[in-house]
Order: sequence, then structure tokens, then C-alpha cells
Amino acid sequence: MSTTAATLTLTLVLTLTLVLTLTLIPRIPTTLIQPRPSQLSRRRRFVLFGIPRRDTSSSSLPTTYVVLVMGDDVPVPAPASGGVSSEGGGGGVERAVKRARLLESSSSPTFHVTKSCLSNHSCPYLDMVDRKSLNFDFAKFCSVTLSPQNVYCCLTCGKFFTGKSTSSPAYTHSVSTSHYVFMALDKKLLGRVFVLPDNYEVVDRSLDDIRAALNPTYTPQAVASLDAKTAWARALDGADYLPGLVGLNNLAMAAGGASATQQRKANQKAPGSTDYLNVIAQLLVRAQPLRDYFLLQREADAVHASAPSAQAADTQNRVLLVQRFSELCRKAWHPTAFKGHVSPHEFLQAVQHASNRAFNADEQGDPQAFLAWLLDAMHLGLTAGKRKKASVITRCFQGELDVRDASAGESAEDASKAAEAAAAATTTTKFLMLGLDLPDTPLHLDAKSGATIIPQVPLSTLLQKYNGSTVHESLRSGSKTYRITKLPRYLVLNIKRFLKNNFFFEKNRTLVTFPLEIDLRDILPLSHLSADEPTRYRLVANVCHDGEPSGGTYKVHILRPSDEKWYEVHDLRVSEVMHQMVGLSEAYVQLWERL
Repeated sequence: MSTTAATLTLTLVLTLTLVLTLTLIPRIPTTLIQPRPSQLSRRRRFVLFGIPRRDTSSSSLPTTYVVLVMGDDVPVPAPASGGVSSEGGGGGVERAVKRARLLESSSSPTFHVTKSCLSNHSCPYLDMVDRKSLNFDFAKFCSVTLSPQNVYCCLTCGKFFTGKSTSSPAYTHSVSTSHYVFMALDKKLLGRVFVLPDNYEVVDRSLDDIRAALNPTYTPQAVASLDAKTAWARALDGADYLPGLVGLNNLAMAAGGASATQQRKANQKAPGSTDYLNVIAQLLVRAQPLRDYFLLQREADAVHASAPSAQAADTQNRVLLVQRFSELCRKAWHPTAFKGHVSPHEFLQAVQHASNRAFNADEQGDPQAFLAWLLDAMHLGLTAGKRKKASVITRCFQGELDVRDASAGESAEDASKAAEAAAAATTTTKFLMLGLDLPDTPLHLDAKSGATIIPQVPLSTLLQKYNGSTVHESLRSGSKTYRITKLPRYLVLNIKRFLKNNFFFEKNRTLVTFPLEIDLRDILPLSHLSADEPTRYRLVANVCHDGEPSGGTYKVHILRPSDEKWYEVHDLRVSEVMHQMVGLSEAYVQLWERL
């Protein structure tokens, strides 16, 4: 009788225990990652814990399950059934309890996967990635320590942190904010994705668009078809943009957090502006060989050959300048960008370092001076400081002209001696840009209206400076004549509008009239050139200045080859304009492409 009572009592206790177990430890939902039996069969010793949440009303997942493998301490997903089982030594149980307490203090459920699950793209944290918060245009510095080494980007909030160790800012950020997915920004691990604090790598093709936004790459076939595309692209933020004609952020205004409209208004009176840098960047990428060179990242071979670690600091700064310009060019032509504009922040920083802050965001610079310096600096960066070595810069923009001293041979008794003296006084020099002098501004006002007369001069008249017979007077160099002997593929013209000295800063408002296509044989005596050498050029970029000399703004007109339409680009604003409006602007720097 006593035996029967004991049996009934034991049965009742076991039944109540089973009911309580099934009630307190519910079954894991089917939406969680379920491991294959083969995955768990290879694990001989594991511990499964079911941890009830403190607040089950706010979550559909009231229990967090963790499996800890004894020996290697690798977290794996929990099986579908609840319960607690253990097998193996007590050390594994202690580790599981410690991990369970850490998870219990968290405000959100946490699930962990094995490395074998990663090959099946089953990381449970990928839905935490927020692409709209990502911005890779800024310098890659840790937001906590300002260190540029070993930086990772949080793919949830877009902030930059350094390190993956337990004492690093990235690890602390992952634990404190429950942001687990990070992308490496260093060159060695560029684009690789890791989950913290568990510190395992995620391999998933759904993240390829983020890698492309971080480091756009192009194939030769894609580059060859760029000029044939006419369709607009739509960014992730909904903005429509033209690849290759994206707006560039004015960093002087962006530093204050101003909107695009506020930037355009403030540019009219703000002395600090990077519009001079934006227009030159837009102009340079119109040169197709230069654009293709940087889109295909061919500068990497030249930079590697230059061995910057063994060079001086100025050479390293020029190499960095080349790399930053390449990144800016590739982002400007990216067809699937997250934003409809690009911020040239890293390019500006490289410019400031390489120029010793001669060009910066604190003071508006001169586009012509910046272009001349930039071409020379990038050429030296690509050739390891060897000025006479050829580069993509010289292949695109370099031409040659003869410079003769006009006073040589004037005192000679006969013509033969005068010719010999003139030949001895002639030197051949190379150029990347040709300067054109405007006539002086009239001093008198219009007799009828009393307004200042704005004269007009044809471009062909200004080019007569290089016909080999027109004498150019200069206080510095004396009387000289110039004759073009070799035409570059891309001809850069600088119309000298500004006169600056210690007393005043003056702008010449003379309008220069020009066609959109010219033949230099009709303007200059080029009989010394071969008959089959092309001399026809078309205008592809026109930088102009609006406003007063000390408070105006720069903008650029761009010809899009795919649709033969002209666009006006002023920082973030890109709009279509009629080609007649290009000739009415106060042109300052022009880029002509040889046909």
C-alpha cells in the first residue's frame, strides 16, 4: 500500500514538473534559424539554455536560447525544441551561465549562428542594416578616438568606430546600442562585414550594393558604354541624378549644417567656399582618357611603382591626392548611388595637405590657379616626382609652343644675322594651359544711358596671341612672341578676368564670344603641322564667374555627349540650359576636346 502511494506521488510530481517545464520554456518560433541535424551531430558536447525574458509583453520572442559548444566556446543556433540539457564538463556549463546572464540583461533577443551557417547567408542581423544612414564620403576616422587605423562602419547608424577587441569603441557600441553589423573600411579588410560582439564574418551578396557605395569599381565594358547612356538614375533617397553630373557639396556651407537652398544664398556673400574646387573637379572628368584612367583604377599601378613609403612627405601627399581624386571620380559616375550628390570631403583634405593649405575651405580660391596646381601635383604623384616622365596628365593636356624674344636680331646689320639671332633666342616650352588677355575695360560711360559699357571680343581675336607674330609685352619677361607647335588632345584656355594687387581686386567683365566648335587652322598659322593632324575642337566645359570679384560664385557648363545637351552645375544644383546661354556667361576657364 505504501509502495503504491509512493508511486502515485512520484508520478504526480513528474507530471507537475513536465507541465511547468512546458509552460515556462516555450517552443522557439519557426522563424528562427534551424540548424540541420548534420550540424549538431558533429557537436559531441553542447549545453542548451532557455532564458525567460523579464518583459514578455513587448516581444513575440519571450525566451532567448543559446547553445554553447564545450571546448571551443562557439555559439550555435538553438534547436527547435525547448528544454535544458547538458553533456560534458562543468567548465562549459559555467561559460553558458555567464553568457546567459549577459543575454538576460539585454533589452532585445539575441541569436547566434555558427560559421557553417554563414555560408548559407543565414545571419539573423542583416535586417538591422539601414542603408539610408550610410555615408562613406567623409574621412574614415573613429568618432570616439579620432584614430584612422582599423576603422569599421556601423551599418545600422552609419557611425565610424575603431577595433574589434573587447575594449574597442566598436565592441562597446555593439553592446550598448545593440548594433551588431559592421563593415571594415581599412584597405586590408575593405568591404568585409563582421558581427560584434561575437566577432564572426558575414558573407552575403545582399551587401554588395554597400560595398559598391564604399568603393565603386568598373569594368572596361561598363566604362566604354558610359557616354552612350542617356537615362537618369535614381538614388536610394529618391533623388534623380545624372551619373557623371552629380552635384558636389559645398563644404564651407555644409560645415554649418546648411541646406542646399541656404548654401546657394550664402554663397553670394560668404568668403569661404569650395565652389572653385567643385567646378574644376567637374571640368577634369570631362576628359575621357583621364576619366577612364581613374574609373579603372589604373593609377594604383603608378602609385605602387612610386613606393610612397620611401619618398618624402610631399610626395606621399601627392600620391594620396591622386587616390582621393580617383575615389571622387568613381563616386561621381556611380550609377546606383545611395545619394544623388557627392561630398568631396576627403579630396579637399588631400588638397589641403598637398598644398600646405594654399587651397582650403576657409577662403574661396581661384579655379585657374587651383587647376594649374592640381594638374602639376597629380602628375608628380603619378610619376614619383619625376617631372619629365609621361603620365595621363601630359597625354591629355600637354602641348608645345615656341617662345621667341622679339627684341633679338633687331640690331643686326643684315637679314641673315637677324634670322640667326632670332633662332638663337627661340625656346620650345611645354604647356598645360594657355592664357588669353582681355582688352582693358573702357573708362567712359555710355553717352545716352550713362551705364558702363561692357565690350565684346571674339575668342579668335584673343587666340592671335599665339600666331607667332603678335608681340606680347610683359614687365617680367619683356617682349615675346608665341607660336603653337603641338596641339594637345584637350586644350585648356584661361581667360584672364581678374587683376589683383596690393591695392585693389578688379574684375574685367568683357564678354568673350565663341562658337561651340572651332578649327584652329582658320585662326592660327599652323602650316608647320601635318595636313592630317586634327585641329578641330569642340567645347565640353566652361567655367564662369557670377557676381562681384570678392563675393561672387563659380559655376560650370557641361556638355553631355550622350544627348548633346548642356547642363549648368552649381554645387548641388544641376539643371539643363540652352547652348546659347553658355556664350553669354563670363567665361573664365574652358576645356576644348579635339575632334
